[in-house]
Amino acid sequence: MRILLMGNPNVGKSAFFSRITGTKVIASNYPGTTVGFTKGHMMLGVEEAEVIDVPGTYTLEPTSKAEKVASQMLPDGDLIINILDATNLERNLYLTMELLERETPVIVALNMWDDTKHRGIDIDTAKLEEHLGVPVVPTVAVTGEGIKELANRIPEAASPRMPERTRDERWATVGSIINEVQTITHHHHTWLDHLQDTSIKPLTGLPIAALVLAASFFVIRFIGENLIGYVMEPLFEKLWVSPYVREPDFPDDYRRLHELAAELSDGEPWRYELLSIWRLARDAGYAEWAKSVGPDTCQITFFGEAETTDFF
Repeated sequence: MRILLMGNPNVGKSAFFSRITGTKVIASNYPGTTVGFTKGHMMLGVEEAEVIDVPGTYTLEPTSKAEKVASQMLPDGDLIINILDATNLERNLYLTMELLERETPVIVALNMWDDTKHRGIDIDTAKLEEHLGVPVVPTVAVTGEGIKELANRIPEAASPRMPERTRDERWATVGSIINEVQTITHHHHTWLDHLQDTSIKPLTGLPIAALVLAASFFVIRFIGENLIGYVMEPLFEKLWVSPYVREPDFPDDYRRLHELAAELSDGEPWRYELLSIWRLARDAGYAEWAKSVGPDTCQITFFGEAETTDFF
């Protein structure tokens, strides 16, 4: 199957193409011209489909080389994904009217859908589907929103085979559709809207990104230090080590050994682990006794043989 991505210039068609095809693409010129296009592949279930990013065009009645190439590539497609700029629906629908007069199945992607809410534009997609006779799916190519739904609805693509009309008749049809499916209201921007606008501009977005990174670093450091100071250290020093030390049947020398470990460990947990290993060995009958011999040494008896060992 060969899928053609068609739409006006600057509707996010290239971002849409990259989103559905990935990185393995081929760029070339249309034979006999200097007009370039790209093609890649996408999976539709178990079938691999070829996807072609057709040069942007406003009409199939060419007025430039790019538009001429777009109209010449149209017969080669098995299916058309017509990408519209949802914020300029009226201008984009003219090309849609022309495509619906052909025999190739069409599915419509209302791209830049997130920006419609930002501008106070409301589009009734169900009514738009009814008027066009083909599936209509809202999408945001840069984030991937709606792409999966569109891919799932590709089998529903249809060719209503509308009668050919004149230019004026097409524009009249577009106008009547717009009056029924689209309403525009004044949108009061919230502080989140202003922050969104500010963060995507290079001059202000880079300082905001730097502030977010710095704030993240200090928050993580604050949480980490407090987690260690108020949770982990009390847990292991008071609830884990102390029960061993406080047991009444422990020899004084063994208690002294733990105290030495606490004094000399300098926060290194392996010293406590060494003592825990010794206690396990003692409980299993391998080590019989331990006593401190000096400030930095202790004597452990294994199987009746005393051995003096530098633990610290």
